[in-house]
Amino acid sequence: MTCWFWPFKACRTCRGGGKLRSPFGRAIRLCRRCTGTGLRLRPGRRVINAARRVHRANHHRH
Repeated sequence: MTCWFWPFKACRTCRGGGKLRSPFGRAIRLCRRCTGTGLRLRPGRRVINAARRVHRANHHRH
């Protein structure tokens, strides 16, 4: 049920910041895992989205 109300969680790589520093701390770049948003879709929400996609595909077929 959590995935329904809160489909996103903080990215583990950047800890929700969306940016990463270089090893020496000078350069800042966008996180590759979350593409700079700081958010990741929860695994349970991926399952819900896939189930809805399959249901819609089969339901709209006449």
